[in-house]
Amino acid sequence: MVRLIPLLFVFLFLIQACGTAPKPRIEPEIPKEVEKEEPQEITIKKTARPPVIILLSEMIPAYQQVADELVRILPDNTIVVLLASEAAERETQRKLMRQEGYQQFVAIGLEAAQIAKSVAGAEDEVVFCQVFNHRLHNIAGPMSKGVGALPGGSELFKQWRSMSPGLKRVLVMTGSDLDEVISLATEQAKEQGIELVHRVVENDKVLLFTYKEMASAVDGIWLLPDNRILSGRTIRDVLAFSVRNGKQVAAFSDEIFRLGALLSVKSKSTEIAGKVVHRLDEAYQAKGFPGPELVLLEHASIKVNDVAAKRYNIKYIENKELTDNAEGVAE
Repeated sequence: MVRLIPLLFVFLFLIQACGTAPKPRIEPEIPKEVEKEEPQEITIKKTARPPVIILLSEMIPAYQQVADELVRILPDNTIVVLLASEAAERETQRKLMRQEGYQQFVAIGLEAAQIAKSVAGAEDEVVFCQVFNHRLHNIAGPMSKGVGALPGGSELFKQWRSMSPGLKRVLVMTGSDLDEVISLATEQAKEQGIELVHRVVENDKVLLFTYKEMASAVDGIWLLPDNRILSGRTIRDVLAFSVRNGKQVAAFSDEIFRLGALLSVKSKSTEIAGKVVHRLDEAYQAKGFPGPELVLLEHASIKVNDVAAKRYNIKYIENKELTDNAEGVAE
């Protein structure tokens, strides 16, 4: 039976399962299909677990791929909602979600996470993902926990060092409040004989200035998707400076990759979705929401830019054990 949420941009999925929910919380009311001459009262159709509603901040590939994977893994009583762009329609969505009494929310992207947290009840679980800096926006809480947005560094540094044995020091710059992520990446780099040099900067101008000041002391730079300190112009300036000065760049998107970065390093939608579902299961089977505020990603999807590799006289052999998505890509 398809559940419709009017006035929304909605991907519709089936709510059709049976059984008894082990968690004594209110199930959403679902009207049975009846003949017109024999009206019946609205009844509750119980499922093996409460329906999960997946909220997407916007329709971009990185979000849609995670949503598609979640729909593949989760039961049929899963609904995907694309947040409306207009404030009035978004408020209507918010009100309807409160009325429906959903108990488990998956939020993909910052705006979805903010709305999910505002809609969820005191005992409802929210799992957010694809949110780069959740602490800045106060997304996490006793019943709101997440999956990291950054790919694991272990595969990145292993691949990078195997291609470029002379790689000794890599610079990474971020805004504040990313100590946990950087601490793990530092250990992963160290395992490959690489020193990860971290600097906290306030904006894109400081980032570019710091990079130029430190360039002679590092072999490359790892760009992270921190929009607090990156702009399109600064990214282009970083790439141009890197090419002129022989500094290798690991980037976070194919667009930057095509501008001359050596590596494209992205998270895997399959890993994100798997960890989201694991967190939903943990929360559903427990009292409260167990586990840490954020579960970090361990793996990465890596591409190598053939043109950039030739520029740096790098010869590499594709390593299928490191990633199932490694490929040479020309500018």
